Amino acid sequence: MQWSDDYSIGVKRVDLQHQKMLGMIDDFCGSLADGMEGHEVGNAIKFMVDYTKYHFHDEEKVMRAIGFTEIEAHRQRHQEFIDKVTSILLDLRNGDGCNYAGLAGFLVNWMLTHILEEDVMIGRQLRQRLSPEEQAVISRPQPEP
Repeated sequence: MQWSDDYSIGVKRVDLQHQKMLGMIDDFCGSLADGMEGHEVGNAIKFMVDYTKYHFHDEEKVMRAIGFTEIEAHRQRHQEFIDKVTSILLDLRNGDGCNYAGLAGFLVNWMLTHILEEDVMIGRQLRQRLSPEEQAVISRPQPEP
């Protein structure tokens, strides 16, 4: 899954994080195709979950800063995603099986749908509510962990 400018929501710091996340998913799918299994899959998922938590936290900071009208519903969708992927990770650690192809498809589908249908509203509200100068400050990329 390669980044496309079609996925841009117009908030540079969020777009850069989305680009990184799509790259992680692409790398994960490639590693699965190359035969990654078991413990390695769990480690890769844990890495993605940790970065996703950072991203969601930062994205929610942007939403609060602009007075995003749908923040609670958006935060709930973030939590549902984290809960689902964490559940998959726990299943792997407990030795339960995992449909890797289904997991990869879920990650790609959720990410693209979330960006194109939900996160895009963040960019719209940012442009509606803030001056270009304020938009530039909010959009400025932040140091990552």
